[in-house]
Amino acid sequence: LKRNEKFNKTLKRQVEFLGEAEDIYGSIAEKIGKQTEGGEIIAGHLEDQRETLNGIASLGAEIAGTDEKKQKAVQRAISDYKKYESSVANIVQRVSEGSLSQEKANAAIAKAKAGYMENLQSLTEMGEEANDLIKLFTRLSENTVKMGNSASKTAEAFNIMEDMAARMGSHIPVLS
Repeated sequence: LKRNEKFNKTLKRQVEFLGEAEDIYGSIAEKIGKQTEGGEIIAGHLEDQRETLNGIASLGAEIAGTDEKKQKAVQRAISDYKKYESSVANIVQRVSEGSLSQEKANAAIAKAKAGYMENLQSLTEMGEEANDLIKLFTRLSENTVKMGNSASKTAEAFNIMEDMAARMGSHIPVLS
């Protein structure tokens, strides 16, 4: 019983904060403006991810019960998801810094998702009861791809506008 309580607390801590991804998305939202469409997309994505991860933690605890092998599989899946989310956030950050094109970002996000989905298959060892968990994790990953692509497009557009403003400003004597 004590191990089960510890597992439940660990799951709760694991899903409370998306870690590095939340920090990166927050700084991008600051850069492009929280009130812009891109900033609102990021905020909505993070909130949806937190809610879904909480649902996953509850369902995972219910399915795993006191089975240590199943508990580890759920923890590993949540940890893998957070790494995947951070990977996408880093890709978006590179686009926002101008060091990665939108085309390359889309390819990198797709590759990260493929690797994550491969890791997610470890939940199948929990049996048929894990299908709902796999569906929730799949939904999370699809939302991450949509958000990553949208945020990187917004960041790229923002960089283009900043670049154009800088070039235009250099032709105006007062601004030079």
